Amino acid sequence: MWKLSYFEAEWDSIRTNISIEEITAYLWRFRFLHYPSPYFVVRFNPDFTYDSCMFTTSLPWRLAGASCIQVDAYPVLHASRNKENWGWSLQNMHVRMDQIDVPCSLYAEWQAWVGLQIVVGPFSEDGEDLLAWEEEEQEVEEEEEEEEEEEEEV
Repeated sequence: MWKLSYFEAEWDSIRTNISIEEITAYLWRFRFLHYPSPYFVVRFNPDFTYDSCMFTTSLPWRLAGASCIQVDAYPVLHASRNKENWGWSLQNMHVRMDQIDVPCSLYAEWQAWVGLQIVVGPFSEDGEDLLAWEEEEQEVEEEEEEEEEEEEEV
């Protein structure tokens, strides 16, 4: 039985047609390609609306072929499989979105946790959240400065 499951998973990993369920079930990491930018968490809703902190209202989205998606009037995003985790990536000449393993049902909790702006990057190549690292680094530096000031006072 496990062999059948394995072969089905292997076969599915090379499938290039993305389904509406795969688009809407998970959150996506969005980033611009041609200049350094943080990742933004976005989502595609089953009612064919797209939510992002970059817009004050939801935008419409649609399937534009078996492996293509179009958000509003923006250039078409082409779907491909991520060879590292078999998830999906959407890309055009300006942006890239990678499916993240966070169900859309947790979007509100994610939004509350991250804050009003759904910025969770930039990420390094290994996925480390660089902003979180920089904030921790800054906190440590501030604590060290406070300790030095206290020592000078004594």
